[in-house]
Amino acid sequence: MSHWRGVLAAVTLGVLAGCSDPNEVMLVVQTDLSMPKDIDTIAIEVYKGGSNEARFLRAFPGLGDENAIARLPLTLGLYADEPGTPIRVVAYARRNGELGEVRIYREVVTTLPEGRAAALHVPLQYLCEGSGTQSGTSAVDALCPSGQTCVAGICQSSTVDSAELPDYAPEAIFGGGDGESGGACFDVEACLSGASEAVVDTSDCTVEVEGDVNVALRTAPTGAGTDGKGFCVDVGCVVALDEGVATGYALQEGKVQLPQGVCAKYRQDGVPGRVDAVMTAPVRDGCPKKHIGLPTCGPWSAAGR
Repeated sequence: MSHWRGVLAAVTLGVLAGCSDPNEVMLVVQTDLSMPKDIDTIAIEVYKGGSNEARFLRAFPGLGDENAIARLPLTLGLYADEPGTPIRVVAYARRNGELGEVRIYREVVTTLPEGRAAALHVPLQYLCEGSGTQSGTSAVDALCPSGQTCVAGICQSSTVDSAELPDYAPEAIFGGGDGESGGACFDVEACLSGASEAVVDTSDCTVEVEGDVNVALRTAPTGAGTDGKGFCVDVGCVVALDEGVATGYALQEGKVQLPQGVCAKYRQDGVPGRVDAVMTAPVRDGCPKKHIGLPTCGPWSAAGR
């Protein structure tokens, strides 16, 4: 199952099954890492307004196991009778179970839209490795000041305007499927094997490319084995970037604009989320362009099944 649903009530939060209701935010949580090698548990906490009492708190362990209770992208619907209801969402990834090491932490503050279900993507990315730390049985931000959160490797505002969020549509989340069956996924190992190293212009954080390509970050060179994060292929260990979103890259006139967090961590030894190289591979049959609605393939995936 990849769908979970929460109800923002006056005191408690119930979990129900069903279709989207008005005044709703649908959280969409996924990662660019490999499971269970890099992480195996994702936890989600939801708070109403400025309250420190969680209305929803649940860990989803065993990711990468065929019998896990959830698959990715993991979706959680949050709704209330009143539009504009403020919410704060915390998502974090662990390794070694529900009390294991916190690897990535992300916070989003927003409000519920009026009369529609909006999709709120909360990616847990390699670039934000080291952004969280343990706090009791929960986690806290280890990198950014209050009011900010790690987005694509750098601290940015944690506030998101729900009016700017797209409408939720399952086919735009699950590779054309509904999250239970069907849809396509992106095979990182097949599509980035043989990728070429690009020359990074760190003055504007771009690389020059020819034609349509997929873009990835190499986290470790060939020979790193399981010590490298992401998917380990013949050119090293890599994580794929999504095209057309702020947490990914933009392609314009033969240049790829990378997130600034890539250059902040480019060959910076000892920095969590270090980028060893930027890799590109041509788009070809069976390897379409990676985008946020095309999740990675693996036993954790709700698409491509």
